[in-house]
Amino acid sequence: MNLPSQRAGTGVLAALLILAQSTEAQSPAEGRRFEGILEFKAQNLERLQFYNCFVKGSRIRVQQAEQGETTLYEILDLADGKIYSVLAGREQYVEAPLEVSKRSVEVQLDDEMETIADYPCDHLLLKTESEEVEVWASKAFGGIGGFRRAIIEEPMTWERQLMALGFTPLRSIVRDLDGNEKARIEVTKVVRKSVSNTIFHVPRDYVKVAELDLSTPKAIIRKKR
Repeated sequence: MNLPSQRAGTGVLAALLILAQSTEAQSPAEGRRFEGILEFKAQNLERLQFYNCFVKGSRIRVQQAEQGETTLYEILDLADGKIYSVLAGREQYVEAPLEVSKRSVEVQLDDEMETIADYPCDHLLLKTESEEVEVWASKAFGGIGGFRRAIIEEPMTWERQLMALGFTPLRSIVRDLDGNEKARIEVTKVVRKSVSNTIFHVPRDYVKVAELDLSTPKAIIRKKR
């Protein structure tokens, strides 16, 4: 999927979807699956953006805090292994498989602790052949999934190592091997509440396309069916 005008934002959306996947685990403290809203801020070299992530069962929806005609939102269906990128301004959507890289990652856990969004977090350092990731992660959510699928274009794999350790990342800072920061994502608020099922489904009258048109729509043109 090629979204040139929102490449950075789209990558962050995918990242948040994978982080949100971790909340689908059963919380040890509450004895039930997480349902509610996670609020995030995400920053790369180009911009700082804010997102809301709605979680219920095996479905997650991530959208920018402020929506416009050319702003997309994404739905992750864990049961079906699919991501839906939806452009409401044109009543279009793109469907794609949920892909996870299988590359190995070196994980180091130290004694540093920090509280993020009212959750105690451990400090971890992760390293691949192309970048380093500094992570603060909590075990309060049960530890399924990881932090991202594509902050910077290509998938990463460190979510699998954190899953095995029982962690859910609440802050991630990605740097290149020279120590230059490339991106960061942080949970700012966690709200446990009931969420409607309807927001996790693409509207039936939306058109499935190969590529979304992010130019400003003058009017919605419906295709005959």
